[in-house]
Amino acid sequence: MRPEPTLWAVDALRRRFAELVNEADPGPERLAEAALIIAAAVEPSTDVDFELDRLGALAASCTATDAGALSDELFGSGRFVGNQGDYYDAANSVLPLVLDRGLGIPISLAVLFIDVARRRDIKVEGVGMPGHFLTRSGDVFFDPFHGGIALDEAGCERIYQRLAGRPVSLPSGALDPTPEPVILQRMLWNLRSIAEGRNDGELRFRVLGLLQTFDDMSLQVRMAWASALAERGQFGEAAIAAEAAAERAPEAASARLRAMAERWAARLN
Repeated sequence: MRPEPTLWAVDALRRRFAELVNEADPGPERLAEAALIIAAAVEPSTDVDFELDRLGALAASCTATDAGALSDELFGSGRFVGNQGDYYDAANSVLPLVLDRGLGIPISLAVLFIDVARRRDIKVEGVGMPGHFLTRSGDVFFDPFHGGIALDEAGCERIYQRLAGRPVSLPSGALDPTPEPVILQRMLWNLRSIAEGRNDGELRFRVLGLLQTFDDMSLQVRMAWASALAERGQFGEAAIAAEAAAERAPEAASARLRAMAERWAARLN
């Protein structure tokens, strides 16, 4: 059974996550810290500061001075591998468990690679290619899920064609670097799908709570968050969330949301 964190701890992590994903001038540890807060949605006992130190120790244990050598050291060596046998295990998305088990999915292995590379003064960026997550350093691409192999654009396109099952061209911009907030959203959507698949209401709630913190998140997600709070009897928080959603909604939807907020606020009396 997962340990239940206090409401204060959950709220504090959610507020910190919102700061990280929406800040205009983020610090160097933003991606790793935010990914560890996502990990706490699955494993509430996650100690973010402790795990950041573990990533630092991992980087210090490496000797590589360029992206290719680091990819070989982390992935080519088999130290971290793609979990092809149980791809949809939520543990594959939990960075501390990736460190423990040496198993992950493309995006979690990429986040690990990006952060370790940063700590070694090597620039590596995420690439959210449709269907598969890669990394790049300059004009060279790496696939952490498949042993960290190096690829050129043609190699990336072959992966895309294999996934598509037909000889199609990559969409324009498909190999551009993916902004960190988009990487984090993609991690959360992966976990949302896992939560739905195993009917895990608690995980769904925690993931939704992080998704709704993005400034550019859809109205649908914001409305779902307000409703989820109300379903749990957190009517004050639900009313606040509905009011916040109403401020971003078209006129008709805004009126409905404000009415919902009023009904939920009235239940506090």
